Amino acid sequence: MHNDIKIIGGRPDGSLLNEMRGVFDGSQRALLCVAFINRMGVALLDSELSRVGRAGRIMLTTVFGDTTKPALQALQKHGFKIKILNLSVGTYHPKIYISESTICKTAAIGSANLTSGLIKNVEAMTVLRGSPTWQPIKDVTDLAEDLWLHDSAVSFQDFLSEAKEEILSDDLLFKVKSAIPLGSEILTISHSQPNKVVDINPAGILVQTKRSDAKKTGPQLIDAWMLQLAWDYIKSNGQLSNTMLCNELHVHRSAAVCAILAQLSEIEVTSTFPVVLKYKAM
Repeated sequence: MHNDIKIIGGRPDGSLLNEMRGVFDGSQRALLCVAFINRMGVALLDSELSRVGRAGRIMLTTVFGDTTKPALQALQKHGFKIKILNLSVGTYHPKIYISESTICKTAAIGSANLTSGLIKNVEAMTVLRGSPTWQPIKDVTDLAEDLWLHDSAVSFQDFLSEAKEEILSDDLLFKVKSAIPLGSEILTISHSQPNKVVDINPAGILVQTKRSDAKKTGPQLIDAWMLQLAWDYIKSNGQLSNTMLCNELHVHRSAAVCAILAQLSEIEVTSTFPVVLKYKAM
């Protein structure tokens, strides 16, 4: 088998995310050792992580307070085994992604945590792909396995209750509150379905819809991570479509999220069917 080394990353133009998804091509097992994760990062690699499922493992830290409860719960639903490593001396801070298929093993090592930094940050990763017996692959695998078996590593369940919720950034929360009065009705862009805004808070936006009225479930929360991921993406890439938001970023309240973003002064609707939004630098 051909052994290969590739450098990926650089500008936040979407290429890093595509390359990181490629790390898991054909993957049947995976071990991730990253400092922290959030729900946005899990969403970005949702299909890949879901495919690995119970054959996946991930090691994290909670020292920084940036590993969030929704992210842990999402990985738990995928079946991942999750450990927390908080060291008494030094800081756990690696970014290692290892996947294994029937024909090869792939390892990505660099600066990217499992967060929305995969689409909005300038990151750099070295990707090794080849035989499991290739020495560089063996070395990074041995390092990751050694971390996984660390004496101080514990189950994430011991920290789940302490993990923070995922909230909107102060900047985005301010923009949304300034643009959307409580009680206002926002229509989805393609089909003009009403979303009545009941509340706006750091956890997200509470909306009442025809569906929630019919089911008598009360107003439903559009989670903060969905709005934040859409905002981070459109700022980094210049535009965002409903199709991209739903199928690639795995935000399944995409119509409502697009309608909300369209209320912001920085956003222009360039197409209504399909929905395409454009970011206008102010």
